[in-house]
Amino acid sequence: MKSGIVILHGWGSRIEKWLPFKKELERVGFEAFLPHLPGFGQRVAPQKPWGINDYAYWVQDYIKENSLKNYFLVGHSFGGRIAIKIASQNATNLTGLILMDSAGIRPRKTLKRLAFWLLAKIGKIFFFLPPFCFFKNWAKWVLYKLAREKDYYQAKGVMKKTFKKVVSEDLRADLRKIGIPTLILWGEKDKMTNLADGILMNNLIKDSTLITFPGAGHDLPLKFSKKAAAEIINFCQKHQ
Repeated sequence: MKSGIVILHGWGSRIEKWLPFKKELERVGFEAFLPHLPGFGQRVAPQKPWGINDYAYWVQDYIKENSLKNYFLVGHSFGGRIAIKIASQNATNLTGLILMDSAGIRPRKTLKRLAFWLLAKIGKIFFFLPPFCFFKNWAKWVLYKLAREKDYYQAKGVMKKTFKKVVSEDLRADLRKIGIPTLILWGEKDKMTNLADGILMNNLIKDSTLITFPGAGHDLPLKFSKKAAAEIINFCQKHQ
């Protein structure tokens, strides 16, 4: 069996964008694995809506197929949800966990979210009538973008239901179960997963360290690939 770093991408992310980050990890000798998750890229979508556990089982099967030993798990955004679930289950051979702008904390029902829900319901009726029906798709795109829910808007078929199933689960209880060394990297200007979520994860995971990046947003591992990779390399070298 061999060691390595398994990278779990975010929702709808393209593998091509991750290649510079992957190369940074491999530059110092680590073997990095970057699979497309089911429903994305070249992977066929599941036949029925999946939850986080389903993705966690798939990733663990992928790890077994590649005969990985003493591996590190890197999860960004949606991929962070899966990484949290796997780490909370005391997965065999998992040495360390790295979360980057991870999802997993279910947002509270704020006035903003309530307003979005009401607008969506009213819009279904309003844009059903002519001539407004011709602008329905444009209006939906604007609304979901403003609400930062464009991933749901862009999802098709079974992946739409998968998205709803995934985001409905709150992982706070799972975070408390994680007992391996954990590195948490966060962009201070992230508007998709707020820095407050990173701070909460740091508080819930006993053996964890939080490092923030001024000027970085949700695309931290893509636009700040060298800096993010450097922190991960230091962490992995320390715990391998």
